[in-house]
Amino acid sequence: GTLRGRFIVAGQKSDSYLDRYENGRTLFHGILEADIGGSTLLTVGHTREESKSNGAMWGALPLYFSDGSPTRYDVSTNTAADWTYWNSYNETSFAEVVHRFDNDWKLKAGLTHKKITSDTALFYAYGTPDRTTGLGLYSYPSLYDMNNLQDIVDVSASGPFTLGNRKHDLIVGANWSKSKEKEHSYYGSDIGTALPDLATWTGNYPKPAFDDSTRWSSFEDNRQSVYAAARLNLDDPIKLIIGASAISAESSGISYGQDRKRSD
Repeated sequence: GTLRGRFIVAGQKSDSYLDRYENGRTLFHGILEADIGGSTLLTVGHTREESKSNGAMWGALPLYFSDGSPTRYDVSTNTAADWTYWNSYNETSFAEVVHRFDNDWKLKAGLTHKKITSDTALFYAYGTPDRTTGLGLYSYPSLYDMNNLQDIVDVSASGPFTLGNRKHDLIVGANWSKSKEKEHSYYGSDIGTALPDLATWTGNYPKPAFDDSTRWSSFEDNRQSVYAAARLNLDDPIKLIIGASAISAESSGISYGQDRKRSD
């Protein structure tokens, strides 16, 4: 009775009203709770989510023809080439300890680690089509990958206190987080190739070599905060909530050629 666990597996695969688009998702989740003595609860868990899609759109359909009139594409129209995909993965591990004191106060500390990655081959169609021919759109294919790591620590204490012969509630806490991200984008020399009319296009487009140019990002965000809040019981029907927080945030690194250095 001092150890409890749960394991969840879920899956979904579906087509879409959009041409060439299909998506599959899976979820794995496990959690354990352990009673340590009579006053402390330890919880640990891990979750992994996967999303894999083919024919994913990147951007939207053109809204207007070159003469200013609105487009009227079929609801199934998709700008994605037949080789496109968008895969993403999200993993979260966490641990939390909660200790309850005899005076109804509670101390809680938590640690969370996240890893988010994505791998995509995408195709964007840009331009303004001609109303009669449907021509006037151009290609913008790109490979893209992203890796993001996050660490979060949170500690808080909460409980009642007596002031003026009345019982009130107080919470104080602090947290810290760090996020590191790296991204890459790869392009081919065929950007700007004329496309056929979207109304009749089947997604047939040769997959580029993506060896013409590369853009990248590598940056880090750090954040620390402290906070306190009290719910004061002024009278039986009247409560007053007051609080304060202080936050420090810093960023460093490069995002597609732009300096992200900042401190607030």
